[in-house]
Amino acid sequence: MTPEGRRSGCGGMLATLVVMALVISGVVWVSPALDLGSVRRTVLTHDSLDGVPGSGGDGYSFISTTSTGRPVTWACEARIELVVNPEGAPDGYAELVASAVATVNGASSFSLEVGGETEDRSFLERGRGPVLLGWADEEEVPQLAGPTAGIGGASYLTGPGGTGSGTAVGGMVVIDRDLPRG
Repeated sequence: MTPEGRRSGCGGMLATLVVMALVISGVVWVSPALDLGSVRRTVLTHDSLDGVPGSGGDGYSFISTTSTGRPVTWACEARIELVVNPEGAPDGYAELVASAVATVNGASSFSLEVGGETEDRSFLERGRGPVLLGWADEEEVPQLAGPTAGIGGASYLTGPGGTGSGTAVGGMVVIDRDLPRG
């Protein structure tokens, strides 16, 4: 799809969709026999993902908002660099990542770009910089315990006192490397 054919504008919902698309694409590719009903229940009912009630209008909510209630978003039309730590990745992970990035870019106004590989494993201590994608187990990332297939999130900046627009400046996606492989 050409850039002209993409939806204009951007928002917090798209940031959430980017993370979810990468996690779910990885889960489906790694384990096509996995019961996606359990993934759906985990993703949609986990307490930490409930979001801020009413922040997105009727029927949905934003996971992160500023003190003024505005959703945290990526800068419109910004290039979002993604780096991959291949430790624990399945065979063929590069094709999986390229496919997920192409899908997200084609369905949004985002411009995700894979910047290469890294040895960085600071999944839970992210700040400004590229989005880190990797595979881990619950020993390294405790939030992967149980039926959780993967987690993701953004690091963001707000104005003084949490006011103004929240702008994502980095983030991470980590997929459970102990998923059954189909």
